[in-house]
Amino acid sequence: MMFGANTEYALEAAYVPSEAFVSTDAMHWKKIDFKPGEAIQDLAWGTSGFVAVGRENVFTSTDGKNWRKTLKLGNNYGSHPVRYVKDTYFIYGYEEKKVYTSKNGSQWTTSTLDTKANIHDLVWLKDHYLGVGNGIYTSKNGLHWSKQNKSPSGVSLQSVFTNGKTYIAVGQVQVNGSSRQVSYTSSDSVNWKQHDLSSLHVTVYTMYPVNGGFAGLGSYNQESHPDGTYSIYTGDGVKWSYKLAGTSFSGDFTALATNGRRTVAVGHEGSIIYTDNGTQWKSATPFSYKERLGRASLFDVAYGANKFVAVGNGGVYVSSDGVS
Repeated sequence: MMFGANTEYALEAAYVPSEAFVSTDAMHWKKIDFKPGEAIQDLAWGTSGFVAVGRENVFTSTDGKNWRKTLKLGNNYGSHPVRYVKDTYFIYGYEEKKVYTSKNGSQWTTSTLDTKANIHDLVWLKDHYLGVGNGIYTSKNGLHWSKQNKSPSGVSLQSVFTNGKTYIAVGQVQVNGSSRQVSYTSSDSVNWKQHDLSSLHVTVYTMYPVNGGFAGLGSYNQESHPDGTYSIYTGDGVKWSYKLAGTSFSGDFTALATNGRRTVAVGHEGSIIYTDNGTQWKSATPFSYKERLGRASLFDVAYGANKFVAVGNGGVYVSSDGVS
């Protein structure tokens, strides 16, 4: 199930009415006759069905095709993230300082947001919730939070995820007046170790457990303009890798070059992909992100003298393999 909008400019998608699509295999999608009349900004699945959160209202569906309005939100601006954890839907209203909870997605209870914790994400551990916000917290009901004794300070943590053995929290920490991305890892959800993610030139959006580690998606915003979508992987929350998964709205490819065995395509905002058979394309090593400048845009590429040579708004770039 997904929602989107057909707009001329990407930023308009957060405001114009959304369209709904369903798929049984995540490959073939069908538009359904559901017109919410507003932008749908968050979506979650739980045992009682789908919960879709718009700018003004909450909608619920058991099958993704038939929807009904179940809650009117406290305001019509800002986003209201939704999570489904331990048989409960949580919708966070940061502007109105409210938390909306439901066991079935239909009947909702409104509670006061615990602003001292400012929780952004949470998971369930045996007998309590583990949440992250301006620190690392625990809670019995997901509404009232207690800060861990060993929680880091001066942080804004956006996400937390676990496979039951490793616990990872990701967010920002203030260092000398500037913000830096970090991760915190733990084997017991109590003792945490900080890791610098300044070499990971994407902001982590979402992660989930996979065989051998965690996988997810991210991007890097320059004045709220994503520079592309990147797949992210970490085995332990310490070492991270990422590759281009999709270009941004303005990340068009501009040129091709081949050495007869490998073909390389280059484009705007650091978009570089390559293929060895013409049908399967892979991401090259992503370009680093420069503060206030973003990733270098490449305008042309050629092959000669046993190397690929590309030119862009950062200079001349060379590669012996089209990957690095």
